[in-house]
Amino acid sequence: MKEFKVGIIVAMEKELEQLKQHVSNLSCEHKGANLYYVGTMGEVSVVIQKCGIGKVNAAVGVTEMLNTYRPAVVLSTGVAGSLADNVKPLDSVVGERYAYHDVYCGEGLEPGQVQGLPAVFQADEWLLGVVLKACPIAHHGLIVSGDQFVSDVQPVIDKHPTAIAVDMESVAIAHVCHLYHVPMVSVRVISDSCSEGDYFAFWRVAAQTSFRQLANIIREFK
Repeated sequence: MKEFKVGIIVAMEKELEQLKQHVSNLSCEHKGANLYYVGTMGEVSVVIQKCGIGKVNAAVGVTEMLNTYRPAVVLSTGVAGSLADNVKPLDSVVGERYAYHDVYCGEGLEPGQVQGLPAVFQADEWLLGVVLKACPIAHHGLIVSGDQFVSDVQPVIDKHPTAIAVDMESVAIAHVCHLYHVPMVSVRVISDSCSEGDYFAFWRVAAQTSFRQLANIIREFK
């Protein structure tokens, strides 16, 4: 087994339970505020955490993971809502860039920018290349995050017209990984077009396929 360790973060129990099915030699450890599932995918060590929904939970979770397990890279995975007409349910999206859609810190700063930080967090170039090689048909571009389930996409698109997907955790994870200088990429499956009806239908019908692409990514780290 390689020493290279991959940190994987999901937000919800449904995502965690499906992801665990793809991990071997699984054990559970309680560290700090979270449970961690340690195991292997292929020859690569992984540590998985369900951080909970939202930016604060995501930031606490990834900070704790980085300090406790020291993963070489972090992958944020799970589901997201589409913000682009060509991004459909069950499509995969990969974040090249990340920005908050619900942050405003005053005049002179870009939409979503926290003072003293970039307006947009960039994915690590090497890790992004690995992920895109493993997910060649995935859409890739700007992912935005905020503490709300988005049902009206227009205000988000007005602030970030090039965004392809929205979730509630990816940018907070990118923010922390930027501060810690740890490569991070978010890989999400589109569950809906920002409507609650589509979202729940996704879980009933097709969620089992959501994390199969992750195994392809992990194989690239051998």
